[in-house]
Amino acid sequence: MTITHEHPVFHSNISDAFYSRHPSKGLSLIELLIALALSAIIIASTMRGILLLSAQVNLSADRVEIIERARHSSLYLSDLLTRSAPSKEGAKTRLLCDSPSVESSVGTIVLSEPGALCLALSDRRKNTPALWVDALEECPVHCEPSSWPAYVWVQPGCHPVFNQLAPELRVFSQAKPPTECIGSKRYALWSRSILYLRDYAWRRGDGIGALMIHRLGADGVFSRAEMLVWGLESWAISRYTGEIGTGNQQAGSEQTGSSQPSSWRLRLLFHGEVRDSLFDPSALSAWAQSQLRSSLGGVTREEVSFRVAAMHVPIIDPL
Repeated sequence: MTITHEHPVFHSNISDAFYSRHPSKGLSLIELLIALALSAIIIASTMRGILLLSAQVNLSADRVEIIERARHSSLYLSDLLTRSAPSKEGAKTRLLCDSPSVESSVGTIVLSEPGALCLALSDRRKNTPALWVDALEECPVHCEPSSWPAYVWVQPGCHPVFNQLAPELRVFSQAKPPTECIGSKRYALWSRSILYLRDYAWRRGDGIGALMIHRLGADGVFSRAEMLVWGLESWAISRYTGEIGTGNQQAGSEQTGSSQPSSWRLRLLFHGEVRDSLFDPSALSAWAQSQLRSSLGGVTREEVSFRVAAMHVPIIDPL
């Protein structure tokens, strides 16, 4: 028997044999550079598309927010002016700072230049009006417990001995009327507010207009100014002298002094925060174009114009 011994096979010999049958096909440096360049172009194009899409989304969100602010402000002002309290004919602005009474209830007054008032309108934007509104709110539908103590319009007025036909303005500490007022037939919450446009919203000098409101408390002192809405560039209020259709008249509403209720026209110009290269100022009215502030640049603007009549809503039965 013949035994043959084969030489041992080392790993290096195996790898050499493998690579001799499978030659290497790796990328050359030029091919790698070309692949990297193409990848960079694709990534840059994708990022550009993402950035453009993000900018459009931000612009759309900004426009939606402007419209929502405009809607909120329009509804609030419409409701407030609609509930404007009956006023004496020829009411003077000097009554605005008197102690609240039926005689000093002025309904709605536009102050084009509120100079010597008992209330300082700090940082009011120049050449913008202030709006003073005495309003009535029906009870008991909207009378929340947190509203007390509060001014209540009582009609007829209450007296422990005599019958008063004229209305009276009283302070109620709770929803239950005082003993001498139990015989009265109609009640409503009475409020006094003054609204104005402040030249800043969050900090002095930011240039972002804000619609502010002061409310008169039951102690006869006005509250600190509260912000109703920010981003208001300008506003204008004027009495509307056109005809009011009978279709706008609410059933059972009371009117004083004339056959037609007082009607007001309001114009508001809102602005956003996002720059809009497509914004066209010529699309705004002549009034709005004259109110544009150059410091805001090309941000989106929305103009709102509406008319509202003071209906003197009926005062309903007991608290």
